[in-house]
Amino acid sequence: MAEFDRELLQLVIDTSGDIIFVKDKEGRYVLVNKRLADVYHTTADNMIGKNDWELIDENILTEEKAKRYSEADDYVIQSQKEYFIEESPLIADDGTKIWIQTRKKPITIDGDSNYVLGIVQNITELKEKTISLKKYQDHLKLINRILRHDLTNHFIMLDTLVKNSDASNIDDIRERTQSGLDLLLRMREMEKFLSDHPEVESHDIRKVIKKSFEGFPNIEYSISGDVKVFANQAIYSVFENLIRNALVHGEATKIDVVIETLNKTVQIRFADNGRGIPDEIKGKIFEEKFKYGSTGHTGLGLFIVEKAIKSFGGYVYVENNEPKGTAFFVVLRKADINL
Repeated sequence: MAEFDRELLQLVIDTSGDIIFVKDKEGRYVLVNKRLADVYHTTADNMIGKNDWELIDENILTEEKAKRYSEADDYVIQSQKEYFIEESPLIADDGTKIWIQTRKKPITIDGDSNYVLGIVQNITELKEKTISLKKYQDHLKLINRILRHDLTNHFIMLDTLVKNSDASNIDDIRERTQSGLDLLLRMREMEKFLSDHPEVESHDIRKVIKKSFEGFPNIEYSISGDVKVFANQAIYSVFENLIRNALVHGEATKIDVVIETLNKTVQIRFADNGRGIPDEIKGKIFEEKFKYGSTGHTGLGLFIVEKAIKSFGGYVYVENNEPKGTAFFVVLRKADINL
């Protein structure tokens, strides 16, 4: 009967996708399931009666790991408390990265409490879902920031128009009001897009930039180059903020945009003829709430720009434009790479 019970227990733990084992106070395996034996490239029978030090293989179980496992086992037996690692990365045999969760608990066998039950679970799917959810939450926070920042700018300009209103600027007031309503609609569309498509997608960057300039009819611009990049709908706010920054803060009258392919990335040079950015603040302009001069409002414009670009897997930096003005360099991942 005892032999039957053991065979039944072995059958049960072998059907589990988790790693399951039991060790005695000497660290010797008294029960091992097939999942763990497969990890060690051996059999369960071959592991019974051995400790981790006798199973050392530099490609699988190093001395450093054996020492760490032994210390955890000793802690469980001496304290009679559970040892728990919520998550830790591991490279699988095929080279892929997986995430595991480890529990070691004290158990009693035949009145002897000097045994350790170990259970190691593969939580990669849960981890990936958690990461995906975190990205989605970050996107929603970004949408909220964009909405608050851009609407603030609309209302500031609208307030100025209303205070100085007369028959000549009624069309400007209507246009600015409609622009704010369009922004609300676009943010709602962006939220839906991100909920349906949490990952970035291919965008024709020339069309994005040209569309972004439509809200700024008083500034001259040129665009050269054309390529597709990875981004989401927040890319429109990136360039609208860069245009607004050049127009309002830099007092620029013209912006030249040059799109270039650099291997697997795309560089967008966004250069204006404004008054430029002082060298002493160049390292601060992407900080949250950083404001400079009388034209600074919420201090979120360039912060939003950098956050959005990073969420696409890119980066942004700034240099002086020659002979005057500012040049922002936006680097994004190229979408139409031929592998």
